[in-house]
Amino acid sequence: MFGILFIALKIIFTFFGGIFTLKKKNHLSLLMALSAGMLVGVSIFDLIPESLEIADDFGHQTVMLMVAAGFLIFHILERAMVLHACRESECEAHVHSHIGRFGALGMSIHGFLDGLAIGVGFSISQGIGFIIALPIIIHSFVDGLNTVVILLKDKKSRKECVNWLGIQAIAPIAGFILAPFFSLTDRALGLMLAFFAGLFLYIGGSDLLPEAHKEKSTYSALVATIAGFLIIFLLVRFLGSH
Repeated sequence: MFGILFIALKIIFTFFGGIFTLKKKNHLSLLMALSAGMLVGVSIFDLIPESLEIADDFGHQTVMLMVAAGFLIFHILERAMVLHACRESECEAHVHSHIGRFGALGMSIHGFLDGLAIGVGFSISQGIGFIIALPIIIHSFVDGLNTVVILLKDKKSRKECVNWLGIQAIAPIAGFILAPFFSLTDRALGLMLAFFAGLFLYIGGSDLLPEAHKEKSTYSALVATIAGFLIIFLLVRFLGSH
């Protein structure tokens, strides 16, 4: 019962984050800088430390190779799409045509894993369920914000943003329902988190941040980026890694 309640709260917080961004899209450059800081912060302060801890049997080098793989695979996919678009003389229109969707898909899979974690936690005990679910729920506002920023940056419509928020709403429900039947080992989960860390590092550092600095004064974008880092650091520091 409590697990279902926490999943519902996660969905609500995710939508709040996304709708907040849609309402403030006139300040997209600052939101991109804020989101970039958050995505890189999530990777550095949350996903990488957690993956190193739970996949410790593989060794730190293997985990960091997965981080590099997430970064490089996303970079290669983007470059391949750019080259294809340029051959068709549509470079400017299509350079980032699918990057937003890849990012939103990554956030949705992350939401699935959150739902899975909540389901597994409550299957062990209510206490563990609460400990796992609380930081996930608080963090969900950030997930919704980041998803919409990534999509708006690539000129996606309001309707598509809402559709992706809907997918993000379904993802944790699916994870929660499948939790009793899912047998993902800690080591495999650790490597998966490391891969997502690399993906989020790429989106934040190589995609959102340069665009934010291009369209807004460096000082404003810098302050917003630092604020994004601090928000994630404080969430992880006081609520703990999930």
